[in-house]
Amino acid sequence: MGRTPQTYSLNTQGLSCAIRLLSIATVVLLWPGMQAILFMSCNRQPENKVTSSEIAAPAATENPASAAVRRTFVLNTEQSMIVWQGKNKFTPKKHSGTLDFKEGFLTIDSLGNLQGRLIADMYSISSSEGLAKLEEHLKSADFFDVTNFPEAVFELLSAQPDTTSQAGNYVINGNLLIKGIARTLSFPATINLGDNQITASSDITIDRTEWDIRYRSDSFFPELVKDKVIDNNIQLQITLVAEVAPG
Repeated sequence: MGRTPQTYSLNTQGLSCAIRLLSIATVVLLWPGMQAILFMSCNRQPENKVTSSEIAAPAATENPASAAVRRTFVLNTEQSMIVWQGKNKFTPKKHSGTLDFKEGFLTIDSLGNLQGRLIADMYSISSSEGLAKLEEHLKSADFFDVTNFPEAVFELLSAQPDTTSQAGNYVINGNLLIKGIARTLSFPATINLGDNQITASSDITIDRTEWDIRYRSDSFFPELVKDKVIDNNIQLQITLVAEVAPG
């Protein structure tokens, strides 16, 4: 008898399942590389472009004021001086004299900013009338107490051109230290700024009681008779000569 050939039926459902499993396995195996490709393509910067982190910060510019060259002028104490005047408040009686500078300096930069420090020798206070008794009284605790406060100091903070007046006029701002007390002052001055020399002059009035000089002041002793009252104001005529420092 002849042998009947065997027939095989194709299980399409199983084949389809196998193909799907093979596809998934292939994707799994290839996925890391695909991730890298996708990541690179998504994050690629356009050509000729730079990111903000690559942009260099602009170079810092120097402040012109900090770059200004400052020159120093040393006070000539022989040619500089203070002339003072005090008077009775209600009578014509008055006294005057001089006060010497001990040392000082002025500085000016290329932008015209003027500063400085001036020190007066309070022991040098003198009477133009040659009144030794008056001189000793002015040096006592009633007035300037020079034993405890031998110096008066003026710190020049600024000198601004006075635009309301003629050239050479300035408004001076600074601090005046007398008897350990500092007060802010602002007053006009005439200043000549030369290449090798600075000269300045000013007439100012200060209220002595602001530095605790109360002797015979009717602000503190109203019971005084008029011919004994000394005016609170002291007039000062200041002359400065400063010469460029060597070197």
